[in-house]
Amino acid sequence: MRSIFILLAVLFTILIADRSVEVQANLNSPLKKSTPSPALTCWTCPEKSSNKECNKYAPDINCHDNLTVCTTVHKFHHGKGDSVSVIKKCSTTQQCNETTVGCQKTQNYSVCISCCNTDYCNEEVSYNNTMAYRLSSLVYSTATSIYNQPWNLYLTVLISLVLVFKIQTG
Repeated sequence: MRSIFILLAVLFTILIADRSVEVQANLNSPLKKSTPSPALTCWTCPEKSSNKECNKYAPDINCHDNLTVCTTVHKFHHGKGDSVSVIKKCSTTQQCNETTVGCQKTQNYSVCISCCNTDYCNEEVSYNNTMAYRLSSLVYSTATSIYNQPWNLYLTVLISLVLVFKIQTG
């Protein structure tokens, strides 16, 4: 019986490690080579106080041909999570790409940027890196998962080793 638990723990560790490496490699890959519609339509608004206000304002206008990505910039208070401003616009892939996606903290605020490339894909706003990457998953070759950080692999291996040790001494 102990051998079965050890075998399962080892297989679980290998499975998680393999998935973690695959996701990490895909997150570092360039933008997905998808063909956006001839005239991409994004939610667009100048600086508004909330996502609701931005989406309510947003005119239904197609992006210019060279603007193939929808960008959302969300600034909010750290503690409360209350929105300070939301800006949505059509962008180029140089302006919004895998290097610009994510959140940055200042003293009182966080600013999160997400990018996507299908019609009306930028309806939501992000409040953290995970959400920014999830909302940008249409641009990336894979969506973010809990395995996207290298420390998660180490933590998984450590937990598996502790389980194996506990089973053996058990």
